[in-house]
Amino acid sequence: MSRVLVVEDEAGFQSLLSEVLGGAGHTVDSAESVAEALKLSQARTYDLLLLDYRLPGDTGLDFLESFRMGGQQTPVIIMTAYADVPVVVDAMRLGAVDFLVKPFSLDALLPLVERCLRNAPAASAE
Repeated sequence: MSRVLVVEDEAGFQSLLSEVLGGAGHTVDSAESVAEALKLSQARTYDLLLLDYRLPGDTGLDFLESFRMGGQQTPVIIMTAYADVPVVVDAMRLGAVDFLVKPFSLDALLPLVERCLRNAPAASAE
């Protein structure tokens, strides 16, 4: 199916997201920090990123800005418990395609992922 990168520093939640997405047939890689996510995203192509806003050291928006500056157009869904207007505006300016406000229902996750993947440009094969 698709390759998804989950960037989430809470290990239990990261594992749950990986399990749900993997169970739906996606190949899932995980990162706990911006540095780790940048390294993974430079090593392979992803069809979708699920990106936490609050990460150790930097924010998900720091990652998103670096990712976009590198020419990546992969769809990004921001996950945050801090969905204030400036964060939403900045994320949209940087090209986020959607938001999930924590805590969110896992029933909402897969339809959103599938919709973003359907509307995304195809990633190049490795």
